[in-house]
Amino acid sequence: MSAYFNDNKNGFNYGYTNSDDGASITSNREKLKNALTDAQKADKGFFQLNQVSAYNNKKLLVSVYASGQTGSTIRNAVTGEKQTGYKVGNYDEDLFFAVSVSCGHPSLVKLGRRDPVTLFFDNPEQYERHMHVKVPIDSKIAWKHKYNVTKDYYENR
Repeated sequence: MSAYFNDNKNGFNYGYTNSDDGASITSNREKLKNALTDAQKADKGFFQLNQVSAYNNKKLLVSVYASGQTGSTIRNAVTGEKQTGYKVGNYDEDLFFAVSVSCGHPSLVKLGRRDPVTLFFDNPEQYERHMHVKVPIDSKIAWKHKYNVTKDYYENR
């Protein structure tokens, strides 16, 4: 038994089959993966960092999305989603866990980037999970306090 959805516009066939070879499913996965990779390459804020895991010392390649310069919309470093209404360079930043990647980082040098980039995460735990690092508890407490003060300010103005 087979069922397919043909998307001729994009060249994808979605479906399943009872055949044992699975070749069509693998082929479609590769097309989707390549389409995503092409979209990421076209995104000026997307890049990959070489990272060493704090948990097992293995080398990793971590994909991230950087926000732009002052005045641009804050972007989630993990998903690339733009945080509508929140801008780089003002108190909006305090609602996110911000991390700066220095201009000397080998991954940025390889891309020819000369300026440091800022990555915005929802919270320190999201940063830890995605980047495979450990954030000291005092940094988490300080961030939570700053977050609460900023959140209260915005809610009471």
